[in-house]
Amino acid sequence: MADPRTPRPPRSAGSEGGNGGRGRGGGIAAEAAASSARGALLVVAAVIVGVVLLQVVGNEDTDTGAPSNSAKPTATSTTSVPDGETTTPTDDTSPEKDPSKLVVQVLNGRGVQGVAGQMTDALREQGYTSILDPGDAEPREGDVVMCRKRFQREGTTLVTHVGPGTVLEAFPDPLPANADPSVECLVILGSAAQ
Repeated sequence: MADPRTPRPPRSAGSEGGNGGRGRGGGIAAEAAASSARGALLVVAAVIVGVVLLQVVGNEDTDTGAPSNSAKPTATSTTSVPDGETTTPTDDTSPEKDPSKLVVQVLNGRGVQGVAGQMTDALREQGYTSILDPGDAEPREGDVVMCRKRFQREGTTLVTHVGPGTVLEAFPDPLPANADPSVECLVILGSAAQ
């Protein structure tokens, strides 16, 4: 028999009587698993909230398509062309369309046979490969380039390819009789000024 004054060694959590010890040890494991699951759920929730916030903050300016942290370009330009003529101000918010994709047509307003065809060939050599068949126009003075509103910068470039003295004017409404309705920039060749 053990001496009642001798202290007993402490019992471990798993050694407390029969099933009670196992139940208690299982409870700790279940509690640890539940804590891990809660921790994982918190991490997933934090990631979702972060992604949503990035989307909301990153796309504050969805009406214009511009990210909220970038300034919208508002610059306009006036370009000088040969002989002192100037173009109208244009919006520089989009890149200039490649000449090979710009739909151009040349009309002859000089009354000299073949000049529209010659200019069409010359523009093709300059990279304007989406050029329509040439046609005739009402007689006029001076060469002119007329582009739809969204192609004003392309018109400024086209003016330099047509030649000195060419003027950039507003797109006509209605179109001249022989102009193709799909044209984006129209070149009308006119006679020399008197």
